[in-house]
Amino acid sequence: MLRNSIIPTLVILILIVCNACNKENIFNGDSPNLNFSTDTLTFDTVFTTVGSATRFIKIYNPNQEDVIIDQIFLEEGNNSFFNLNINGLSANEGQDIKVLGRDSIYIFAEVTVDPDQDVSASPFVIDENLVIKFKNESYNVVLEAWGQNAIYFSGKDAQGALPRVFTCDLGEYIFDDAKPYVIHGVLVIDSCDIVLPAGTDIYVHGGIAINDLGVYPDGRILIGPNAKITARGTAEEPVTIQGDRLEMEFDNIPGQWVGLIFLAGSTGNSFTHTQIRNPVFGILADSATSLVLNQVEIANTSSSGLVGIHSNINANNCLIYNNGGNSLQLTHGGNYNFTNCTIYNDFNDQSALYINNYQCVDPDCSNPPLINEMRVSFINSILTGEDGDEISFDDWNAGEQDELFQYYFDHCMLKVDEILLPEQYPTLLEDSPETEAIMSNDSIFLDRINYDLRHDTMSVAINKGTAVFQLPIDIRGLPRDAVFDLGCYEFQE
Repeated sequence: MLRNSIIPTLVILILIVCNACNKENIFNGDSPNLNFSTDTLTFDTVFTTVGSATRFIKIYNPNQEDVIIDQIFLEEGNNSFFNLNINGLSANEGQDIKVLGRDSIYIFAEVTVDPDQDVSASPFVIDENLVIKFKNESYNVVLEAWGQNAIYFSGKDAQGALPRVFTCDLGEYIFDDAKPYVIHGVLVIDSCDIVLPAGTDIYVHGGIAINDLGVYPDGRILIGPNAKITARGTAEEPVTIQGDRLEMEFDNIPGQWVGLIFLAGSTGNSFTHTQIRNPVFGILADSATSLVLNQVEIANTSSSGLVGIHSNINANNCLIYNNGGNSLQLTHGGNYNFTNCTIYNDFNDQSALYINNYQCVDPDCSNPPLINEMRVSFINSILTGEDGDEISFDDWNAGEQDELFQYYFDHCMLKVDEILLPEQYPTLLEDSPETEAIMSNDSIFLDRINYDLRHDTMSVAINKGTAVFQLPIDIRGLPRDAVFDLGCYEFQE
């Protein structure tokens, strides 16, 4: 009798237990704090022919409860270079994907690359976000692959957190491969002399990087105190350093990468027939650095074109234009010489040339600053733009100690107006041999709107220079006449 009463009770208990096993234990909070095996999934294979590669991401659920991910998808959708397998399902989009408590799922990503396609169809760096959505939260994992057969220097890890340090132990490294070179992320050159032969093409992949310090622009080349660069371009085969977007619509778009940064103490750097295009700033030369620029073009910067901070720069036959800040920003003193240079600044409220001889030690400059002697000279040069004044002087001592703020213009044309007022620098033109103010109706350039800054037939800068025998050619390698024209170009019929 007792045995018969126990059996129904056991059956009921088993049913209760089974129902409890089948009941789902789902995470209902706002943030499941999912963990990812990587922030950036890099396909570092360089294809020489059509090929593919596969990598994977692991998503781990640290909660005891199961997590239902609302959606996983590729940001570019049907236009993506990538294909996904989401937890065993081959699809580029998935919904309601369950990750068991204290468990994980895998997402496999495959990329197929044809390096023989045009760079507009298969860019140097292919990157895209893999998006994971849970309620109002969105996680991004960056997918990156190389789309062209090139030499890649990747300094990007975990979205730019770790730069790559390149060294050759105080030796010399020559970029002598016929393929282009691609800088991806942050490249620090240390204890190495880099040589760029004629025809070297360097493309820098920009974008946004994230690390513990916050968000900052990505794509930069830093040259350390024990390193230097020698660029040996020619008029026929210049060295080019620019962003990696080569489509026509990106031709004149500034700010595509950060720029060249010469850290304090880097000396012996020289650039000949070199084009630096589309960065935030072209070159930043920190204190005690030295640069020689011959036939160098710096164009389309979202900030200043050439920045010198208590440095030494000699520039000949150089062209700087289309800058979002000053074309030339020379601060905290230094020694600067510009001969037969064209500096054209338009469409912003900054001057073509800004110089000062001090550096503040606090944000509002309330304490005495650090002051260094400024020496800057211009010969046979044009400094102009769309504003009334394209020259800005900032002397901390306001002329009380002239030896700390010395400027010299010889056979130049300057866009000046209010700087000639009595309380500023009224004798600027008088103190400058054969130097003239540019009038608003003066004809100088062939087509300034489209940045063709050669002289037109009526240019007031023709035959206004003085002969500099060390510079027999212009920026294009063409010979100069006995009487030089001003600027980087010599007029040709």
